[in-house]
Amino acid sequence: MILVALLALAALAGCAGGQKQPVWTADTTPVIAREVLFGNPDKAAAQISPDGTKISFLAPVDGVLNVWVGDVGDPASAQPVTHDADRGIRRYFWAFDSKHIVFLQDKGGDENWRAYAVDLGTGESRDLTPFDGVQARIEARSHLYPNEILVGLNNRDPQLHDIYRVDLSTGERTLHEQNDQGWLAYVIDDDFTVRLATRFTADGGSEIFRKTNGDWVSFMKIGAEDMMTTSPAGFDKSGKILYMIDSRNRNTSALVAVHLETGEESLVASDPKADLDAVMSHPVEKTIEAAAFNYMRKEWQVLDKTIEPDLAYLRTVADGDIEVTSRTRSCTEPMPR
Repeated sequence: MILVALLALAALAGCAGGQKQPVWTADTTPVIAREVLFGNPDKAAAQISPDGTKISFLAPVDGVLNVWVGDVGDPASAQPVTHDADRGIRRYFWAFDSKHIVFLQDKGGDENWRAYAVDLGTGESRDLTPFDGVQARIEARSHLYPNEILVGLNNRDPQLHDIYRVDLSTGERTLHEQNDQGWLAYVIDDDFTVRLATRFTADGGSEIFRKTNGDWVSFMKIGAEDMMTTSPAGFDKSGKILYMIDSRNRNTSALVAVHLETGEESLVASDPKADLDAVMSHPVEKTIEAAAFNYMRKEWQVLDKTIEPDLAYLRTVADGDIEVTSRTRSCTEPMPR
């Protein structure tokens, strides 16, 4: 009621000042077409293949979003590699072998996502999780196992996701980790080793457990007030350092490094005005290269000076915020296992 009164007073004040207020009618007000507001983009979600030879993006096919793939030097050569004719594809990624596109799709909006893999050599699409009423979640992928992914499936218990190792070429699934503890989420390293798991606590917070010698041991508790801004963010290459987004005892969330053997924590990046927005790490070496914070605009703090020329170039492309959506692998990476 107070807001309505203030608005009325503002309108009267305008009239009292003798200023004629504009009157918008159907004849004078331009109408934005629904297609502009809700239609498909021309292109979206562009990614580069890990080997750097191909580019992919989402674009409509007969009005339905599908994945297109083309030569990186000639994006106009791209052709659709998926053939969804219903809801459209929104989430996809490259397998590290650069031979498969993996995407998620549900039926009629039921959010029982299935994972599919498209073989770019043959054009064949394979349903990796062919179960009705079951939700698939992508848990991990690794450059060390380029032809495999880890998928969470709640086919044993609708409330819990077990982890399966899936071969993209054959579709073969092998149970990797059975969820007998009520875990909500996992943290998995590049060796596909399940290192951490999380579940809720009775007071509305969460507790992180660490797997040590086959047993789950309490590692960290997060209060309800920090639940939205504190979580694991991955390991370094050695697996001995855990990177965390952490707002505990801070005004804003920061990026910290936790040394697992000693428990010592060190600050990596922070901003007094804004929470941590994004982290950029080397896809193979796992070194932290930059961290982003968004106060007025998204700004990157460069931690590895070798990428500064790349970010400097991206700033010249357009007056906008920089988002790194995908990267090629390093030519110095270890051989896949």
